[in-house]
Amino acid sequence: MPSPSVFGSYIEGPFHGLAFDGGTFHLGILSDAAITIGGVPVHTRVRKAGLTIHDVLNDAPNTCTLVMEGDGPAVGQSLRITINEGRVLFAGQVQTVDQAFESKPEHVAWAVTAIDDTAKANYRRPFGTFVDTSATTIAQAISATYAPSFSTAGIAAALPNVSIVFDGADTFIAALVRLATAIGGYAKVEDGVIYLFLEDLTAAPDPIDETHRFLHTPAIQANVDSSQLRTRVYGKGYGEHVRADLAIGESLVPIQDGVTFPAYGGLAILATTADGAQSEKVAYTGVALAGGGTLVGPGAGPTMAPGVSLAAGAGIESGVHEYALVFVTALGKSLPGPRVPITVGAVPAPGSAPLAGVPISGTGPDQGSHDYAVAFVTSFGETVAGPISNAVTTSATVGELAPPGATYVGLAQAGAGCDDGYHDYVTTLVNANGETTPGGPSVQVLAQSPNNQIPVTLIPTGPAGTTARKLYRRYGAGGTGGAWKFLVTIPDNTTTTYLDTKPSTAVGADAPTGNTTGTAVQRVPVSNIPLGPAGITARKLYRRFNGAGTFKLVTTIANNTGTTFTDTLANSGLGANALTTSTAVGNRVTVTWPAGPTAVTDIEVYRTQAGLTPLYRTHVVGSNTAGSVIDVTADAFLGATAPISDTSGLRQPEGQVNPGSTVLPVAAAATFRAGGGWVILGGGQVVRYAAVSAQTLTGIPATGAGAISTTVLYGQQAIPAPMLLGVTGIVKPILKGAAVHIWVQRDDTLAQAEQAARAGGDGIIEYLLTDERRGQDSLIERCDADLALFSRPIVTVSYATRDLKTKSGKQVVIDLDSPRISETLTIQDVTITEIDIAAGLAPRFMVRASSVRFSLEDTLRRLIAGGSIVGGSS
Repeated sequence: MPSPSVFGSYIEGPFHGLAFDGGTFHLGILSDAAITIGGVPVHTRVRKAGLTIHDVLNDAPNTCTLVMEGDGPAVGQSLRITINEGRVLFAGQVQTVDQAFESKPEHVAWAVTAIDDTAKANYRRPFGTFVDTSATTIAQAISATYAPSFSTAGIAAALPNVSIVFDGADTFIAALVRLATAIGGYAKVEDGVIYLFLEDLTAAPDPIDETHRFLHTPAIQANVDSSQLRTRVYGKGYGEHVRADLAIGESLVPIQDGVTFPAYGGLAILATTADGAQSEKVAYTGVALAGGGTLVGPGAGPTMAPGVSLAAGAGIESGVHEYALVFVTALGKSLPGPRVPITVGAVPAPGSAPLAGVPISGTGPDQGSHDYAVAFVTSFGETVAGPISNAVTTSATVGELAPPGATYVGLAQAGAGCDDGYHDYVTTLVNANGETTPGGPSVQVLAQSPNNQIPVTLIPTGPAGTTARKLYRRYGAGGTGGAWKFLVTIPDNTTTTYLDTKPSTAVGADAPTGNTTGTAVQRVPVSNIPLGPAGITARKLYRRFNGAGTFKLVTTIANNTGTTFTDTLANSGLGANALTTSTAVGNRVTVTWPAGPTAVTDIEVYRTQAGLTPLYRTHVVGSNTAGSVIDVTADAFLGATAPISDTSGLRQPEGQVNPGSTVLPVAAAATFRAGGGWVILGGGQVVRYAAVSAQTLTGIPATGAGAISTTVLYGQQAIPAPMLLGVTGIVKPILKGAAVHIWVQRDDTLAQAEQAARAGGDGIIEYLLTDERRGQDSLIERCDADLALFSRPIVTVSYATRDLKTKSGKQVVIDLDSPRISETLTIQDVTITEIDIAAGLAPRFMVRASSVRFSLEDTLRRLIAGGSIVGGSS
């Protein structure tokens, strides 16, 4: 029969140091607590029965409540509780004090609550932007600036890189927890030390197993919860507003700024109205940021930037330089016209590799492996080849028909036909590509007058793809009659008999000696051939054979003729080797300009120093005619600075552009995209143009989205609008003011497969995260972190223990047979009671451990959203 359960604590006699709890003996851990307030010991004045500490992970502060006698504490005084002269149970400040008497006024009791260092750490709010930076570096930086009185000894080294923005919306600890969430880790502030870690491996608690038992009251509990399960997470991040009405199919979307949208493109989600929710998902390929503006009208001073292109030779320092023109008249000088940048120095090789596709039918590169690379060509040289493509293997033939089996014949029968003598037969197969070699020969048949007609039977048929068969005949006993000669074509793949009545004079050509039914698969479609920037005149496509040797020229492609090419060139036709040293190095610039107005006497060329903004004169042209010059002037030898006021006396003519006009003259057109875009005009209207011709924006709609709706006066500003480029997916009209946000989709395909196995279907459970402070990279990290937390059911275990190593943030291993629990979990919060209530008895630790983080911030957010509060991330 089972032994009776025993409860209680024994501090004297033979069981000194043992605690009994529901049938299990627990070896008491020698316990010596120390309590100080304001540095003064108060241990003897604190009622141990009411002393409770709550140790919580992440952004919720640790708290302590107690009742003490004697003199009461003051709000703000330090409260420190330790055990065994080392283990800190609580460190913080007194937050509230309630004074009351018990029975008699002289029996005063003080109810005290305290909060840990979290409150002090939250005095200041972090600001800053960090891109692809170790979380260790970020935590140390914000700690030094916004929590300088705290030690950073608890920040783990070499934590993963993240991108994150702090805008003052978060307290210090909330910002620290956001950083922890981004790396799938944990954060806390304790005893003057800031902690940030992936896993706290110091002094791990004893495992909960058959050797290290838990307390029986309250009973250990395990919970598995799938209510917060998600296997696909959508993220909606930073957003702006559309600046104009958009028609269905619009590929350019004007926005307010565009800097936060990724330059390489991505996904976005739009509303259809200014006050509507976002519902239209689109893709885009890039972003055009705000550029320099100009004025509406033909202009007075220089109306366009000079033309610039690199030239070979030394002279100008490598780097980015800007050029502009100034008009000189008898009265003075104009302000500089529009600037144009150019990068001087070595032209970079292509940054991406072409893509070699699956070979297609036709003759081309020799049978074997081939890979490709591309080099850029300028007017003065060629770069080295860029990254190498994938390799593909070409084949000589595929789909070749095998020769057929033997042909059968019967005895000659009466009738005129074959010459007297011996005859035998073979069959070939025919398809759309050609003909096989002959199959096996028949037996020989003797034709002898009057029996000169030979029946051919069981003519073999071919496999699928066979369109016809051909019979060939040989004459002469013992196979000495020479070659097989064409007899007849059977124009189908079903007939199996033929009566041969042809004399030898009626047969045709010899049977084939080679099989031509296969198809050569040697042509290689090449795509993703990188386009070069301005100044690249052509691209050279190079090919290498069997992954070794030198890349050799396949073809030269202009820089504006697309990104695909089909390679049909045999190895023997390849050209020159790819360069091993770039010759596309230009430290000189060819500058060109158009003729100036009649009143202009001279044209001056100005340039910036490398990477700087002030303009300095390089050349003075003693006329107003069109011309060019090669600039070789080093930065140190540039001339006077550009004018800062207009003394030329040149004036722009008066005029206006009326509503419905399909063209818009501008003083400087170089700042606008040749392929079209949007322009912001004075007065706030935003106009769509399709192209640029000279100093005119053309292709403006006469009515509807993007049209000029109000009169535009000459002299008003015309500024290129920031835009999303290459947009696809606009299937509904979009109205001005509609919101457009960065959108991402992240999937845990393994979790989807597991969920499908559990519940059927495709296993996809969707969830939406919205954080309008985040760009794409940060949003992806946020969604991935959420998937890491919630893509599997949440396991939570609650238990009680007297293990002094129990602490929030640490991992605990639970391995029990009864109840059956086998998990490795992170301790989320601990409630500590029974502190020093008996000599030799360790405190009671009430533990909640879980497979996922739970934070105060996330709980509040879910409460506000009305969602299920099971778990979350911050």
